[in-house]
Formats: sequence, structure tokens, C-alpha cells
Amino acid sequence: MILRLGQSYGKAIRKKNMKSTFFSRILSLTLISALLLSTAACGKKNSGKSVKKISPDDPWFDAKVYSVEPGLDTHGKGIDFKGLHKLAGADDKYIVVFSSGNYIKPSRFEEYSESDYRYFLATVIDRNTYELVNTIDYAQYISGNGYIQDVNYFNGKITSSVYMEDENGGKVVEMDNDVLTGKKLAERKPSNSYDSFGEKDLFRIGRYTILAEGAFDMGSSTSDYYYVLNIYTPEGEEYHIELKKDRTNLDYVPAILPLGEDRLLVPFTLTSKGVPVFFEVDIKESKAVEVDSKDYDWIDIENISNVFTGNDGQAYFSDSVGISKIDMQNKKIEEVFRYSACPMNKTFLNDTQIIDCSDDRIVLLGRSDSHDSNSFETSSEVGINVCVITKASANPHAGKTILELYATYGYIDPTVAEAIIRFNETNENYFIEVTNRYKTDSVKSYSSNDSRDDMASEELQSNLSLNDNLAMDIMNGVGPDILIIRGDMGRLYNPNYLVDLSNYFGDLDSKKYFKNIIDAAKTDGKLYQLPVCFDIEGIHTDSKYAGASGQGFTPKEYEDFLYGPLNGYDLNQAGQAYYFTSLFTAMSDKFYVNGKVDFSVPEFAELADFVKNNVKEKAPTFEAEYSDERSAQNEKIARLTTYSLITLYLAGVNELQGANAILGIPSADGRGPMARSSLSVAVSAQSVNIDACAEFAKMLLSDEIQYELASNDRFTLSREAFTKAGSIILDYCNGPRGNSLFEGFTSTGEPVKRTIKFTEADITNLEKIISSCSHFDSADASINMILIEEMPAYFLGQKDLDSVIKIAQDRAQKVLDER
Repeated sequence: MILRLGQSYGKAIRKKNMKSTFFSRILSLTLISALLLSTAACGKKNSGKSVKKISPDDPWFDAKVYSVEPGLDTHGKGIDFKGLHKLAGADDKYIVVFSSGNYIKPSRFEEYSESDYRYFLATVIDRNTYELVNTIDYAQYISGNGYIQDVNYFNGKITSSVYMEDENGGKVVEMDNDVLTGKKLAERKPSNSYDSFGEKDLFRIGRYTILAEGAFDMGSSTSDYYYVLNIYTPEGEEYHIELKKDRTNLDYVPAILPLGEDRLLVPFTLTSKGVPVFFEVDIKESKAVEVDSKDYDWIDIENISNVFTGNDGQAYFSDSVGISKIDMQNKKIEEVFRYSACPMNKTFLNDTQIIDCSDDRIVLLGRSDSHDSNSFETSSEVGINVCVITKASANPHAGKTILELYATYGYIDPTVAEAIIRFNETNENYFIEVTNRYKTDSVKSYSSNDSRDDMASEELQSNLSLNDNLAMDIMNGVGPDILIIRGDMGRLYNPNYLVDLSNYFGDLDSKKYFKNIIDAAKTDGKLYQLPVCFDIEGIHTDSKYAGASGQGFTPKEYEDFLYGPLNGYDLNQAGQAYYFTSLFTAMSDKFYVNGKVDFSVPEFAELADFVKNNVKEKAPTFEAEYSDERSAQNEKIARLTTYSLITLYLAGVNELQGANAILGIPSADGRGPMARSSLSVAVSAQSVNIDACAEFAKMLLSDEIQYELASNDRFTLSREAFTKAGSIILDYCNGPRGNSLFEGFTSTGEPVKRTIKFTEADITNLEKIISSCSHFDSADASINMILIEEMPAYFLGQKDLDSVIKIAQDRAQKVLDER
């Protein structure tokens, strides 16, 4: 596995969950309650779901986009990677934007100066005309491995933190530049007495400009991270206030909110203790006091970002579906602007930063390439957009019925966002609106995830909660009409929850589409999800290691592979219980059919015996896993992987020195790799209009949409889109931009160089791999939880397999019956 810039592994993400056994006790009661409520709701029209229409009084917004190009001199080098634009600051006259990125680099293993292939810009934009005023190219100030850490604009000056190489290794200096001419005004050492980390976050509240900066003391006996608020006024006053909590790392400030003329609320969402921490700050007294987080539990602090305080003294923030106002005095949140109430791509709006905001006018900073259909074209433009949104006099969609679309946290693919706009503009009766009503605890906190078992446990609990919430709402007639599904949603594949889409997509041409993916996605012959895009899961290795099927391994064949080429070190380092559920999921079609569970079949026993005899009880810690020399050795032979992008597969081929097969994990019949939903569409059985929802699903299979998705490196259902985009991707991979993708270092520090020249044969081979996928990874979290609780009794020799099967099968059957 190559470790690349921007990658992180094992990021701690969730609060510790309830014990599984407790969950299993309340599961039946919860489902029964939902069933009773659903039965009571069934007398309503439209299958029990209430109809919501757009009122003439519902706001609609017009949008005008101003494109600003800084005029970067690329010196003939194309831009390889564009970082996000950062709003450095704004006042009544100017908007200043900090941009950075990389040019196309020569080979990592050639000698070159890093600064020659990076750009750092400050772009000054006129606040009234949105035209370019000035550009500061920081290339003149850096050399070697120097770079610009941060840029902020306030009190009429552009101030940057510059890392410069010197004879002692390097130093950081602060530099002021004139906003109109770009001329350097001053250079100085940072005045802080602490070591800082990350970018400074700038907030403006009333007359105060606040720079929040992460800090730590190198000489301290503890390694706790804390924050410093550097506060400035136009009159030259300065306040520097530390926010600390003993034995707790404070790592992220999503917002600073006004509490009065000289008082602030400062929350921290990422903390080493796993719970938010709140401080109330008195600026005049330079005092910060921690307060009970329950006082502010009415703010969903973990899901807000991009906070802006307007001239009206109100705090505005954006989330996945729009912009809202925080009324601190009355403790309520009021929506100001919903992204769907505007003819702009929702993904573009999700990527913006608030420059100005009031109830009827919003100014946003965005990037021109935030939803480009082809990310493989070389560009020489940085691309800055300023979007001005104003309230319209009338809503052009008044009278239409709203179709609510669920997506994880309300975030959707940019191409899907374009399809929604197209649907809303062309359908005379229905209007799709994205919801963020459904959230999990997936970004709650740092936690003690020390192994693959820990991560799998939290992922399972998260899926259980989300699946059950969706299922209950659908049954009760208050769920979404359309669902964009990613990953494990097997709990919902039931006619009580979702519509069988076979009548709409049963006649797809196998020459044009990967029909086997459609068949694999079916449950008991019914198509509850339409896989618009998918991932490929399996073992990437040389085809010579495959078992007799040529596509995967039986347990016995995998044992030969495990104790032969892999030297006894399994590619899957999960413990017995979680390892077993992965094998079970890959063969779930053998264990429950048409709502009937049968764990007594010989395939179940074969998988159970393999796990008992070859897998450790618990997963090793990540530290132990990566320190095992065999792990690094196996990286050259095979890897257990999920490929979501075409380029990731090609990079794997390069790292494995030409090995290009993806084989299935151990199964009783040696079946091939699995497909997994990365973007599937499903329709609620309680939808207000199933045909209208299916019309949207058909739009996602149109030639244009499928090609846009494939051009963004996705595995699409359309063969034509896949092969057409594949040619463009090959040119990218074989060209100079492929350096950043294929070259790097393994986890043990060994260099990985480009050794493969890719051809159309590689795309043809990948097409064959896709065609070998006969099963979909549609794990049912409830069933898996039962297996995780019951199977260890057999693995540890406490019970015989027949006894365990009897209990597990009975519990699983009750769960399915209650649905």
C-alpha cells in the first residue's frame, strides 16, 4: 500500500457504542413498535405517506456567478492538483482568496526543487464589481522546499505565514503585503510563545477579527493540544486568550459564535475525550471558562461549518443542504437558504465559503471546477467563482409535489446533483429535494479504535442505527421517497420498505450494460437497488494463484494460498467473528432465501470450520499488524481491497508489478469478486409517486450521466461509458500526471516506481473482472450482529456447531419475520 499525501488511516471517528447484546434485546421491541405504527398509518392515501407541495410563498433564489482568473504564470507547466480556495478575508472594498496547488511534476525520483512545482497565490477581488484587482504570486518569496502555510486579510493588509529554508534547516516568518500593489510591507518573526499547528481560522464578529490557532508546548510535560484566540480591533487593540483543558487535546474549532457585545462561545468538536467541549470567552477580561456542553445541545455543532457573523450580529452557517441562522438569544436554528431552492449545482454550493449573508442576499466563494465532468484534462487555470444569490419575486416550482431524496448526511455526487436540477426543470409535477435528516455517529469523536475489529464494530453499529431509522420511517409513512445508497443497506431489501425496480429496468441490453451487476444486486430475484456506480471487492493478485474456478478460492484452496505464497499471514487481519461475517456476506444468497433462514447447509459449516482452524480469535492491534514483516512482504504478492476508482485499480497493478486479477475471497463455490454499492438508487415502497421516482432513476442511467460518472473515474453500469472513459484515463495514467498517482513509497518506506505502460488490454481485462462479479456486498447488519454474538461459542470450543446454528438461525429468522 502506497502512503500518499492526503491519506490518513484509522482516523478515530465514533463514540463507543452500546453493547451488542443490549441492542439485540431491544431490536425486536423496536421493530414490533414500528410495525404497529406502520399499520395504523396504512389507511392514508399515497400508501400512508403525506404529500408535501411547494407553496407560492416558499422562497426561491436567483444566482449569478462571477468567474475570476488570477492570471497565474504557469511557466508552461500544466496544473496537476488544485487545492481548495480559502477565503483569506473580506471587507467593504475587497475579497482576498488564498489558493495553492501543484504543477505536473517530473518523476518523484528525479532531482528537482519542490517549490518549482507548487503555486501559492493571493487573489484580490473588488467587492462591488467582483473583478480582479491584484494577484500576489508567492513564488518570489520561496525556494527549495519552502511554502506558504497560511494567508489572512484584515485591517487592510494581507498577512502570510511563510516557511523558508535556511542554513539551520528552516524558519517561519510573518509577512505583510499591500492589498493593491502586492508590495511587501514588513517581515518579522512570529510573536507567539508557543508552537502552532495547522492553518489559522479567521472569524469576524462585530468589530473583532479573530484568528484561532492550534498550539502545543514542545517543552511541556504533557502533549495536549490547545487553542489560542488572537483577537484584533481596527483601533489596534490586541487580545490573546488561551483555551485549555487538562489531559484533553482540543483539535478543531468549527465555529465561534457571538454571545453579546464582547463575549464569545467557542466549541471544540474533535477532542481526545470523545465529547464536544465548550468555552465562553470574555474578550475584555481575556478570560475563557469551560461550560457544560448540555447548555448548547440545541446546536448540532458536529454538523455545522463555514460560520459567518453578519452585520446584523447573527451567526450563519452552512451544512449539507443549505445555510441557516443561529439565534443564540432564543436558542433556535432558522433556515435561510436551501440549496435546492436555487438553479445551482448542490455540490458546488456545498464547497463554497460564506463571504456575506443576510436573509435575502448571500455571497459565496467557490471554485470553477468543483463539479467538472472530466478531472483528467490538464488545465492552466486556477478557477475562482464568486456566486451572488438573491431572493426571487416568485417560486417557479410552486404547486409541484416534493420528492424527498435521502443521501448520507445529505451529500451527493456532483453528477447526481446535475441530474436533480435537470429533473426539477423538466418534470411538471414533481420536485426532488435532498434531505439530511438521517445522520449517524460516524464523526462523533476520537475513539479507541486499535484494530480492524474495533473499526468493524463501530461501522456495524452505525449501519444498524441508520438502517433501523430509515426502515421505521418508511413503514410509518414519513421516510424519504428516493434513497441514494452506499455500502451496507441489506436490512432494507424487503418489499415493505423498497420497490422492486425490475419492472422498470428488467430489459437492459447486456451489450450496453453490465447486466451481471444488475443480477448480483438483486435479493431473491427482486431489484431493490439500481447500481448506478459500484465498487469491486476482492483479492488483487496474480491470476496464477486462483483456485479451480479461476475466479476465487474455496476454503481449502485459500489455505494453500495462505500457508504458501502468503507465508501464513492472512490478507484479512480481522478476528474470527468479523472474519466470518465477511465470508457469510459473500455467500448470503446460500443462507437465506425468500425470507427463510437456513444455516444448516454444508456451505455454512465449511466457512465456520475454516475460520475456527485458521483465524485468530481477535484482530491484532494496528501497530502489531503493520510491524509484522510478512505484511510488507505480502504487499508485493496480494492485497485485500475495495476499488472505488479505475485509477486505483491501475495503481494496484503497478504496485503488484503487473498482477491484474481480482479474485473472490474464500467461498464454498470459489466464486469471483463482489460488487458493492458506491452509488445505487432505491425507491421507497411508501413513495408519493413510484413512477416519478423511477423516472429519476432512469435519468441516472442515461448515456450522458453515465459518461460523466465514468469520466470521474467511477465504475459505471454502462459498458459504453466505462470503455469510452477508460481510454481517457489510460492517457492520463501513461502521461506525466500519472507520476503523482503511481509513484510513492510503501508503508515500510520502499520506493514504488512506474513500471507499467497501460494499454486498452488493461481496460478489457478490467471489464472481464467486472463481468466475473456474481454477488453484491449487501450486508444485513442485524443478521451479522447475531452471528458476531453467537459464533464465538463454536470458534472457542464452548459449543458444537449444531447448537450454535440452532440459536443463531432462530434469532435471525425472528428478525426477518418481524420485518
